[in-house]
Amino acid sequence: MAENYKEFDKAPILPEIQISRFSFRVRELILAAFAAVTLVVCLILVIFIGAQKRSTPYPTGPSPTCNSPPCFRAAAYTIENLNISADPCQNFHQYVCGNFPKNNPLNPELSERTVLWNLYYDNEDKLRTLMESPTIRDTAWSSEKKLKDLFKSCLNDYGKMAAGGKPFLDKVIAPTGGWNVLGNWNEASWNFQTALQKASVDFWTPSCLFTFRVTTDYYNAQRRVIEIQNDYKDFMRTIAKLLVRDSGIQINETMKNSSIEQFVNDAYNLEFQLANITKNTVPTEDPHHPDKKIILRDLTLETGGVIDFTALLTYMFKDSGVNENTVIVVREDDWIRRMTAMVGSLPTSDKNRILNNYIVWRMARRYAQDLSSEYIHASRDFYVDVTGVAAFSGTWRYCFNYAGQYFRDSLGALYVRDHFADKNKEKVHEITDYIKGALIDAVLAGSIMDQNTKISAKAKLDKAVDKLGYPDFMMDDARLDAIYASISVNRSDYFQNVLNINKFEKEDLNRRLKQTETKDDWLYRTYDTRMNYINSWNQLLIPAGMLQFPLYDYTLPHYTNFGCIGGLIGHYYVHSIDRWGSQYGPDGMYRTWWSNETRDKYTEAESCFSRAFINKTMGPFNVPDNSRPVTIPVQGKRFAWEGMAETSGVRLAYKAYKNWEKIYGNELSAPGMNKTNDQMFFISYAQTTCFSRTEALSYNYALGQKIPEDVRTNTALSQLDEFVSAFNCPVASPMNAKEKCAMFS
Repeated sequence: MAENYKEFDKAPILPEIQISRFSFRVRELILAAFAAVTLVVCLILVIFIGAQKRSTPYPTGPSPTCNSPPCFRAAAYTIENLNISADPCQNFHQYVCGNFPKNNPLNPELSERTVLWNLYYDNEDKLRTLMESPTIRDTAWSSEKKLKDLFKSCLNDYGKMAAGGKPFLDKVIAPTGGWNVLGNWNEASWNFQTALQKASVDFWTPSCLFTFRVTTDYYNAQRRVIEIQNDYKDFMRTIAKLLVRDSGIQINETMKNSSIEQFVNDAYNLEFQLANITKNTVPTEDPHHPDKKIILRDLTLETGGVIDFTALLTYMFKDSGVNENTVIVVREDDWIRRMTAMVGSLPTSDKNRILNNYIVWRMARRYAQDLSSEYIHASRDFYVDVTGVAAFSGTWRYCFNYAGQYFRDSLGALYVRDHFADKNKEKVHEITDYIKGALIDAVLAGSIMDQNTKISAKAKLDKAVDKLGYPDFMMDDARLDAIYASISVNRSDYFQNVLNINKFEKEDLNRRLKQTETKDDWLYRTYDTRMNYINSWNQLLIPAGMLQFPLYDYTLPHYTNFGCIGGLIGHYYVHSIDRWGSQYGPDGMYRTWWSNETRDKYTEAESCFSRAFINKTMGPFNVPDNSRPVTIPVQGKRFAWEGMAETSGVRLAYKAYKNWEKIYGNELSAPGMNKTNDQMFFISYAQTTCFSRTEALSYNYALGQKIPEDVRTNTALSQLDEFVSAFNCPVASPMNAKEKCAMFS
C-alpha cells in the first residue's frame, strides 16, 4: 500500500483486538489475569422532577391543525420517510419507513444506518463544534480546559511526529525492564511478575487477554477464519523496526533476521496459543455463587504460582485493603487455569525472553495509536489487510472518543448546557408517570399475576426512579472541576497526558472499591442515544441525547411524543416486572418474587407470542455460492419474551396517551398528514425503528437471530386491537393477527 501521509487526518486508530470477558463488581474482585483490570460500576444519580401538567386543556371536538414550526418540521420528517404506495394493513413498517433507505444512503464506510445512529452522530457533530470552540473557563483547574487541552494534544500531529516512538521507549519500555531487541534487557535481573504488574497496572495494557481477530464470515456462520497471520506478523515487524529506529540503533540485516524476527515469532506464537485457549473455554457458570468464589491466595496456589495473583491485585488495589485473604470471583476459571498452565509450560531456557517480547509487544500494540503518524499508518495498513475496507474513523473521531471517554462528565456538561431544553426532560417525566400508572392499572386488572405477585409488582413500580436527561451536578462547575482535580493535562504533551490518565483511572478504581456502593453516577454519557432499565436498582435511565428524536420535542403534540419515546419506555418498564420476575440482589444472587402460579400463566402467554412468529422469516438474501435467495426462519420461542415486552410497551404507551387525553382533551392534528391523532401515535412509534442496512450485514444478523426492525414492529402492532382499529385493517390482513396475545390487556 502506497504511503500517503496527507491522509493521516483520516487515518484509522485500530481498536484493541482482544478477548476480554472480565469485570469487577463493587465490594468484590473479579480476577482478570494479565489484564488491565477494569471496574465497571453502574451508578445512577437520583433526580426527581414532578410531571408538569397543562393548566388549560386543549379544546374538545374537531382538532384544528398545529401550525407551529416544530409541528411542520416533524410532519416533514414523517412524510419524507413514508411510502404512501404501501398498504399500512399489509406491511406497516414499509408504509412508515419505506423511503428511509433512500433518504439515508449507505457508503463504503457504513454498513447500516438507523434513527438512533443518525441521532448519535448528529449529537457528535454538535459536540465537535463545542470541542473546537475557544475555552470559556480557562483556569488551570477548569475541567473544560483540561478536556479541550487533552483533545488538542491528541490532534497535535506535528508534536507526535517530532517525538516519534521516543515517549514509548523512555516512559514505558524502560520502566518495565527494557527490551531484548534493543539490548537494554538483562535476563538475569528481569522479573516476569514485576514486568507483568507494571504493564497491566501502570501502563494499563491487557497483556494476556489478546487473541487473533477471529470473525464470522457474513455469508457462512460455520466458517471461523483467522484473518491475520502473515499480515499480523508484518504489522508486528513494522512496529518493531520503527521502535528500533527511534531508539537510535542502526538496523542491519543481522538485526532484521535475528532479534526482530525472534521478537515477532515469540509474540505471535504466544498469542496463537492464547487464541486456542480462548476458543476452547467458556465462562464460569454462576460465578457469584458462594461455592464458586475463591480466596486470592488459593488461586495463586491452585494455578502453580505461575502468576502471583495476590501480588498483582494488591499492586492494583493497594489503597483498597485487598490482601491474600480477599474473596474473589473468577468469571473465567477454566481460562485462567489453562492460561497459567500454558505459561508455566514454556521452555525454561527461553521463557523470560518470550515473555519479555510478548509483554513489550502488547504494550507497543496498546500505545501505537498514541504515537506518530507512521505508527498509526502501520495500524491503517493492518486494518485494510484484515477487513478489506479502506475507510477509517479518522484521527479526529479517535481523539474525540478518547477525550470523551475520560472526561465524559465535562463533555456531557458542554452538551446539555448548549443543546438540551429542560422542558424536554419535564415532558418525558410526565410521559413516564402516565406509562407507569397505566402499567400499574394493567397489572392490578390483569389475569397473569396472582394477588401477592400483583402487590409485589406494584410496590416495585411505585418505588421505581426515572433518571432523565442529565445529573444535576453537571450544572455545577466546582463539582465538575473536583472530579478531575488530580489529572494534569499538558496541551503539548499528549503521551504524558495518556500516562496521567492511566494513573487517574487506577486511583478512581481504588476509590470505587473502597466506598460503599452508591447510585450517584450515570451509566451512559449524556449525549448517548440509548435508554436502559437498571433492574438491580429499579431505575430507568434516559440520557439527554435520547431526547433529541426528530419526533420528540416538548412543543409537539403528546400523541407524537408518547408514540416515539413512550413505546420504548413502556417496553423497558414491562421488562422490569416480567421474565420470571427475578432480579439481581446486592450480593449478585437472583431473587425471585413471582409465584409459581404467575410463572405458569406467564409461560402460557409467552407460548402465544412464540406462535405469533410462526412462518415469519428474515430475508430473502442473495448469498454467494447459492443459486437461490436464502431466507432464515425466525425462532419465535427464543424471541417471544422480547416480543411480549415490545407489544405490551406500545399498548401501555397508547393507553397512557388516552388517559392523558381524557384529562386534557384532543390535541392539534399534524399538518399536511390527513391522519387522526391515534394514527399519528402509531406512525411516530414505528418511525423510531426505520433502518438502512447492507444485505451482508442483514444476513449476518439473521444468522444470529437478531430480528430485524420490520419483523419486530409489524408483529408487535398486528397484536394490538388499538392499532387495527386506528387503521381499520380488515380481518385476515397481515397487520390484523388472527390470534392476539397479551401479557396485559
